[in-house]
Amino acid sequence: MKKLSSVIYLIAVVLGVWLLARHNGVPAYLLPAPQAVLEALWQKRQLLAHHALFTLAEIVLALLLGVGGGVVLAVLMASSPLLRRVLFPLVTASQTIPVFALAPLLVLWLGFGIASKVVVAALILFFPLCLSLFDGLCRTPAGWLELAQTLYPSRWRIFWRVRWPARCRSFSPACRWRWCWHQLGW
Repeated sequence: MKKLSSVIYLIAVVLGVWLLARHNGVPAYLLPAPQAVLEALWQKRQLLAHHALFTLAEIVLALLLGVGGGVVLAVLMASSPLLRRVLFPLVTASQTIPVFALAPLLVLWLGFGIASKVVVAALILFFPLCLSLFDGLCRTPAGWLELAQTLYPSRWRIFWRVRWPARCRSFSPACRWRWCWHQLGW
């Protein structure tokens, strides 16, 4: 019910602003009528669908690249003390540079095509997700790890049977949160 009231409220606000602009003499080229907008969308539906598929492909590629890279780096840092000491300060320090400051360089290096957009979106996903998952993997309760060492002979079995399932809770919210912002380009 709450979602329905939000949608009705949004429609009422849009129509109210349009009616107010119409009665105050705002030209149609600045604020076209909702019917004109819907007609234009319908006339250009094939073009919009074509470009929507490209946008969806960029989103999926960036998601795979950002999440995949973040998971791999978090797992490597959590499983190796040497990699943790070397990479964790670099990953943390890289968060001080806004991705949008790197965007012009990425466009120069990769061009105006899909690659630069995918890399920017993947970077937006990568670092916060990597740090969140790494933090979750490092917070596995010590008692669980001690018990796992008596049950499983290898570090990788301990990792996949104890550490990963115990801390997937930190992965899922980070992934959902970053997915929302990555589509907006933040």
